[in-house]
Amino acid sequence: MVVSPSGEDIEHVGETVHPVSPAPETAPVVDLSREEEMPTLETVTQAGQLSVSAGVDTASSTGNALGEIGLDYSAKPDKWPLQEKVFRLALPYCVRGKPLILHIRGASGDGCIAAVGRNALNIVREYCGREQLIHLHCFTGDKSVVRCWIEAFPNCYFGFKAGVSVFTSAKIDDLRDVPESRLLLETDSPYFPVPGGPRPNTPAFIGDVALLVAERRGIDLNRLLQLKVENTRRLYGFD
Repeated sequence: MVVSPSGEDIEHVGETVHPVSPAPETAPVVDLSREEEMPTLETVTQAGQLSVSAGVDTASSTGNALGEIGLDYSAKPDKWPLQEKVFRLALPYCVRGKPLILHIRGASGDGCIAAVGRNALNIVREYCGREQLIHLHCFTGDKSVVRCWIEAFPNCYFGFKAGVSVFTSAKIDDLRDVPESRLLLETDSPYFPVPGGPRPNTPAFIGDVALLVAERRGIDLNRLLQLKVENTRRLYGFD
């Protein structure tokens, strides 16, 4: 899955490029990237109420997925309540049968990564049924987090990017523990270029990401690429 700030999101499966439709125009849109434009909780709540009253029919949406949304604890702790508020406002737009793409990021240290993973899981449980399709984007959690998510949502998939190049031995062990049938590859362009790659990153480097992941999982590259295609098609319903 490649997610760009410009909204030109695409998913590569073999030689086919599938556009990902934007979210409904009436859905709340909050830009958290600009500190000076950080909205208040009241503003976000009002936006959510307006969107709900507009009667967005997500079940008939032509979009491929909802996301990415989630929690990012690498931000200052005083921003976390707003993140959770926005997260809760967005989750009702999730549709059964269409993937929910989650951005779950901790600060430095495995403890924070595990904490944000647990918090996000508890929130998603409140809004989504057990059969919900879930894509955990740019995953960095450990084995316990993987197991918790799979137990709660059996149709959960885990995406890995070029960041595996700096995984510790413990993290590599966690990567190897992810079931083959739940493994995804991502470039996360334009961010996180492969080692020595150009900036900005592009989807063209998905093969380089595959090589990095294959080396660390101890799996044949062609086998991994085959799994990537199969898993992506299963998750996103691409023919």
